[in-house]
Amino acid sequence: MLNIVDAGESHGPALTAIITGLPYGLKVDIDEINEDLSERQKGYGRGARQTIEADEVIIQSGIRGGLTMGSPVTLQIKNRDFDNWKSTMDSAQKNTDNNNLLVPRPGHADLAGATKFHQDDLRNIIERSSARKTAIKVAVGSLLKQFLAVFGMEVTGFLERVHNIEVNEKINFTTLKSDISASLFRTPYRQYEQAFKKSIDEAKKNGDTIGGVIRVIATGVLPGIGSFTDDDLRLDSAIAHAVISIGAVKGIEIGNAIENSGLFGSQVHDEIFSENGGIARRTNRAGGIEGGMSNGEPIDIRCFMKPIPTLMKSLNSINLKTGKPDKAIRERSDTSAVRAASIVAQSVVAIVLSRFFLMKFAGDTMSEVIDSHNRYLEYLNTSGRYIASSFEADL
Repeated sequence: MLNIVDAGESHGPALTAIITGLPYGLKVDIDEINEDLSERQKGYGRGARQTIEADEVIIQSGIRGGLTMGSPVTLQIKNRDFDNWKSTMDSAQKNTDNNNLLVPRPGHADLAGATKFHQDDLRNIIERSSARKTAIKVAVGSLLKQFLAVFGMEVTGFLERVHNIEVNEKINFTTLKSDISASLFRTPYRQYEQAFKKSIDEAKKNGDTIGGVIRVIATGVLPGIGSFTDDDLRLDSAIAHAVISIGAVKGIEIGNAIENSGLFGSQVHDEIFSENGGIARRTNRAGGIEGGMSNGEPIDIRCFMKPIPTLMKSLNSINLKTGKPDKAIRERSDTSAVRAASIVAQSVVAIVLSRFFLMKFAGDTMSEVIDSHNRYLEYLNTSGRYIASSFEADL
């Protein structure tokens, strides 16, 4: 059973993740992980923290000679900014700067977290609820994308919308990766980039923040990953849980769920056809998941990200010590982090797909997992149950 636990604070010494359940013999490219970490830090509208950190993964255990050992894999990312915060974040010495944070930011974990843990100092809440911890999720997800690639699966996240700028165009999946890699905004909609930039510039000028929509597409996922038998085995519910765990993401859509809610059933459900001795769909309104299971079509997800709750134009709040009105605290913040969140979103989806894949194709070694996967693929091909995607180039 693949399991991941991560730890670390925003301004602590490091972020760490431990991965258990990875089979022996997975070839790992550390440079690929570092490339994804670099992508998470890029983007128009990002804040000053990204100029301080230069994230690189450190392998602490579980990988030797470029291969997983079958034992727990430990990944770590150092926080360079810790050097500037030692007096505040030292694990042994009491904080002596007398700078307890007492004014919570609306929209953040500050007030609810301080209430839950009986805290007077919001620093104890801010440090772990910070988006900084998504860096280690990206490292884990990047590693697991390499696992999925062995079996022909690929997960790609990109920016679909900034603020209220609507984009109503289809994408060509065959050129998607090259399109987004050449984009400042990691988007295939290059003609909208100037509008995205203008929107971010306006928000920054006003001391404000803006959100947007991220899209994640996973291809090569065979039918039958996940299950209808128990709620916790449903692939869609696990993906929803993972996506909503990204701090500023407040909504998720799988397929055309929002549009589908206003249509007739005859307009919504993806009809099944017999083509070339197999099964095919001509639409993918379900987003590649039916009954909690992958159906062989691309898994298509949209993530709705709210504006970041730390604003340079502070919102109204209260001082927890005095109870009097005050302005919310201001930490370093981004004007827009939607582009960066696309890397985080693809990472958490890769984590879920890897976990569910290993539920079905378990093994202590990569060769055992590959054998199990190949037997299932043979069954799909010989039984005529393989669902071949016929419209992947136009999503």
